[in-house]
Amino acid sequence: MLSPEVGKALLRWIAFIVIVAGVGVLAAPRHSGAFVLSVLMLCVGLLSGGLLYLVLRGSRRS
Repeated sequence: MLSPEVGKALLRWIAFIVIVAGVGVLAAPRHSGAFVLSVLMLCVGLLSGGLLYLVLRGSRRS
């Protein structure tokens, strides 16, 4: 389904998003728009990472 190069590139982008969003969650004041956006992006990054894991795992079984 996915070539190894594409999987590695997606993993790098997802890790970058999760790290930047995590730093944003730690640095932003609690009741600000930046905090809400950082939490949203952290959730999107984690869900994307889980989806990539499932896709890669499913392609190995086929």
